[in-house]
Amino acid sequence: MSSSPPSVPQTSRGHRRREARFASLPCPLCGRRALADVVEDCALSGGRLVRRLRHVRCTSCGERYFDVAAMATIEALEKPSTRKRPA
Repeated sequence: MSSSPPSVPQTSRGHRRREARFASLPCPLCGRRALADVVEDCALSGGRLVRRLRHVRCTSCGERYFDVAAMATIEALEKPSTRKRPA
């Protein structure tokens, strides 16, 4: 028995594909088992756009669910900038 973790299949581009962690769970909104890990651009309320945000989306109803890492990215973009702009 090996103690190394199982390998994750690679796509044709050589990137590692994420396992579908939520595929067996039902969507809290519609109840279908159609949750998928996705990376896509997300428009936030207030007009900001988060590019290439990794999150979970229901392929049936379209509802999005954000984990801790995705929320940290969103919150960092929503905070007002502390950099001083040149006059």
